[in-house]
Order: sequence, then structure tokens, then C-alpha cells
Amino acid sequence: PQNGTAPPSPNTVPTPQAAVESQLQAWRSAWQRKDLKAYLAFYADNFRPPRGLTRAAWQDERRQRLAGEQRLEIAVEQLQTTPLPDAQVRTLFLQRFRAGDFIDTSNKELVWQKFGDRWLIIQERQLFELR
Repeated sequence: PQNGTAPPSPNTVPTPQAAVESQLQAWRSAWQRKDLKAYLAFYADNFRPPRGLTRAAWQDERRQRLAGEQRLEIAVEQLQTTPLPDAQVRTLFLQRFRAGDFIDTSNKELVWQKFGDRWLIIQERQLFELR
């Protein structure tokens, strides 16, 4: 190339952190588009819903929330990505959520695990709300 840098190798494999960060943005995008099927596909079969909900109850709650008329805006800021044992990666970030007149800012943790060639969410926690 003319700028003196070599093109990326086609064999370059992204680090687990980079792969998870890409998945996180795709998850955010599916949620913001209100694409329930794509959104739920980011959650592993062994995902443990928060607040002791069953998987079915959690999915129903998600379905109802996404069915509303209001437009969603979700921003991910201050992202920190940390590798964990057992092919897992933790993402910590500030989430800014807006749906109509409802606005929420909170710190969120997602734990991702690799299944085959996909990184999926196995745990999701809202750490605390900011006002």
C-alpha cells in the first residue's frame, strides 16, 4: 500500500475481547431495532435470567418491552472488556437507555462464553442505577 502499512492478513483472528466487543455492538443494535428474534439469539441456552426469573418469564418480559410503540435508543459507553477462565469474557459498561420519555443510565455487566464460533451471553447484571 502507498501509506506504508501492510494490509491485514486474511488469517488474522480477532482476540476474544475484540470478538465480544463486536458481538456487544450487534446485541445493542438488535435491541435498539426491536428485533426480538435477533436480540434473544445473543443469549446462550444456559443463560441465567436476573431476579430469579425463569427463561420463559424473562423472554415474555423482553417481548412485552420491545412491543411498545416508542423508539429505543441504547448507548454503550466506557466499555471495559476482561478475559475470564473457561473461554469467557466479561464486559462492563455504562448503558444509556431511552424509550419515549423513560430514561435510564446504569452500569451493566455481561458475561460472554464461546460456543462453537459464537460468543453468547450467559449472565447479565445491572450493577447500579445512576441518576
